[in-house]
Amino acid sequence: IQSYVEKRGSKFVLTIAPNKNSIYSENMPYYYVKADEANNYMRLKEKLLQEEISFVDLHEVFGEKDEILYLERDSHWTNKGAVTAYNAIMSAYTSDYETYENVSYEVKKNHLGDLTKMAYPLNSELENNEYYKKDWSWSYDNKVKDNMDEWIETSNNQKNGTLLMYRDSFGESLLPFFAEAFSKGYFSRLVPFNLANVDQYQPDYTVIERVERRISSFATEAPIMEAPTLAIELNDSVNTDTSLEVRTDGGYYVVKGIVDDSYSEKEGNLYILFTNENGKSVAYDPFYVSVTTADRKSQFGYQLYINKTKIPSGNYTVDVVVRNDGEAISLLTQNIVLD
Repeated sequence: IQSYVEKRGSKFVLTIAPNKNSIYSENMPYYYVKADEANNYMRLKEKLLQEEISFVDLHEVFGEKDEILYLERDSHWTNKGAVTAYNAIMSAYTSDYETYENVSYEVKKNHLGDLTKMAYPLNSELENNEYYKKDWSWSYDNKVKDNMDEWIETSNNQKNGTLLMYRDSFGESLLPFFAEAFSKGYFSRLVPFNLANVDQYQPDYTVIERVERRISSFATEAPIMEAPTLAIELNDSVNTDTSLEVRTDGGYYVVKGIVDDSYSEKEGNLYILFTNENGKSVAYDPFYVSVTTADRKSQFGYQLYINKTKIPSGNYTVDVVVRNDGEAISLLTQNIVLD
């Protein structure tokens, strides 16, 4: 995703909104026991840094604050916490932005927390939240019910630059601050992430915000984006328990399957090779995903999207290929018809 975004001239940042108990574990019940080993977030962070992903560590940012910046009866941060996250993300892009350090706020007891609604649905007790006293200059461009809508567009004719943000419920309170900071803002809660938005809106900045409790979705939801291609030649083929299916989803062909367990942990990269009736081939570089089908479940799955306008209809031979040290071995060969 980062490579796709940056090749289109947009600056990319990934951030993960911390689980409330990850940064305020002292407020958990006495019987809550933290694991001794690194949790999923720490393991993911290590890989993100290793792969040089542009990453904003909000666990570290919130952990350095003396005050609690999450709501008491809600799983989300306060508006002051949203400003903290906004500042951390913006600082990864630029030093020229409004930090809200000199903007006053008032406290209103008007927030009904999601934890209250889940645990005590008949309890309507409200709690405090901060509201910044500012002459906001941004506005909605489309019809919006509230900031939890799946797609929101904003404008601010007093600012420059465009932002595309893929976000979840934590983005509800982030939206006003980012909308205020950019001439145009595009905010999506739709999953999987549709990277065609990058081509359509050509944002200067692209953000992915995902809550910690949903980071497993990175392993199960491949984003909608044109898969990178390359040229490879097969050296050999073997008979394995590898699967492949191709279906249509809107303007894309979706290619999905599972690699035989005996090959999934071997060194090498996986590619999906399409060869037409004239012998012309193109290999696609898929995402690795955990896959669940009607009769099989595996963490060694793959998925990719092919824009239907980029590949002619017709008969194809499709190979699932593992390549290592220049040698490409087909684990499965299947004939398909693209309409």
